Amino acid sequence: MKSGLVACALAMVSLNEEGLPKKEEIILFATVGEEAGAVGARRLT
Repeated sequence: MKSGLVACALAMVSLNEEGLPKKEEIILFATVGEEAGAVGARRLT
């Protein structure tokens, strides 16, 4: 899902350039190996 990750990152850059969000922050959280056994997600638990 590289294209989806890039789309999220570019959306965050765009929001930042517009000065948004005003009150909260947005965090991009990505893991690795999700297409092959959810390796990254398993490390979080």
